[in-house]
Amino acid sequence: MPSRAGSSSEPFPWTGDVARGDWIAERLDGDRRETDDGVPRIGPALGDLVPAGFDALVRVLHPFRRDRPEGMSWPEWERLADGERAAGRGGELPEIREEPIGWEATAAAHGAEFAPDSLAPGILGLAHDGRPPDGTGSHPSGWRYDLPADGRLDVRALAAVARVLSAHTATPDRGIAAVWEGYGGLVSAQGVGFVVFVPEPEWSAPRWVRRAWARLCGAWGAFQAHRRSFGLRAALRARLLPRWEQPAGSGLLSREAANGPRLELPDRAYVCFEAGVESFADGRWTGRAPWIAPDELAQGAQDAQSPNLVWPEDRAWFLISEIDFDSTLIACSRACADALLAASGVEAAEIDRDTPLWDPLPADE
Repeated sequence: MPSRAGSSSEPFPWTGDVARGDWIAERLDGDRRETDDGVPRIGPALGDLVPAGFDALVRVLHPFRRDRPEGMSWPEWERLADGERAAGRGGELPEIREEPIGWEATAAAHGAEFAPDSLAPGILGLAHDGRPPDGTGSHPSGWRYDLPADGRLDVRALAAVARVLSAHTATPDRGIAAVWEGYGGLVSAQGVGFVVFVPEPEWSAPRWVRRAWARLCGAWGAFQAHRRSFGLRAALRARLLPRWEQPAGSGLLSREAANGPRLELPDRAYVCFEAGVESFADGRWTGRAPWIAPDELAQGAQDAQSPNLVWPEDRAWFLISEIDFDSTLIACSRACADALLAASGVEAAEIDRDTPLWDPLPADE
């Protein structure tokens, strides 16, 4: 029997026993790249992602985000910021208020109708490529709306989902959490850079001296950020030998995990960890996740990368946060689906494996 995932403070153990996920591929439809009428599409069909054999499929919607300056409109704030920069001042600007907002509330604000198969760009009135027709993205109310995060369920929503899923498996303390291998800095530190801006000091000295000091301090700050995330050896290698390829194991994962077996699914390969779903029922799991950088944890990790795949040892349900999707999909029993749809803190809709959560490419593409 697989070992438990460890105590509530230990890192989730990496596992190379990827055969425990073979059942997933066996129950997928296979990779299809066209719609039934032959129109090319963006992204996979759900049957390529979600294994068959479950009673229901629930779409947990990642929230939109919106922001606006306190006490003024965005154009007013931008004019004020431009004036401060032109005058060479760094005066305080009005604070920016940011908040998550659900799909139904966003649809109502934009005069759109929400449906279980709604697409986020359509709700905001965005074009196929995600750009607003007027190039601004602002709303008459003064709010500026941003699309939901792809491939990531925020910490609070994941906790609410995990509490429901824990009650619908006989093995809430045992299972697999898997993360896509392609995230920058995960397997190696290759291609990951840090930029630390340091303003010129105000002490009396020639300007070239002050600029050189600011650049030196910025470079030192970037080196320290690199060291905190990937260790001293990787930071030195990136600084002294920037053209050399960083080896597997120089990223967040251990050398064993970085070079170990992957769970291979259509178009994706995943690194697997022992993790029971009950571990995700509160925000403390972020401190146990080997795939989250220390600097990110220090900033609160509310927007930390959630596992892309989770399933319990008894395979009672299956969760996937596909990296290109703005919602998390959960295949489960009828009772579990009903509980998810009624759960507080979860905005969800029921769909099926034939629901098209992608945009067809325009005819001229």
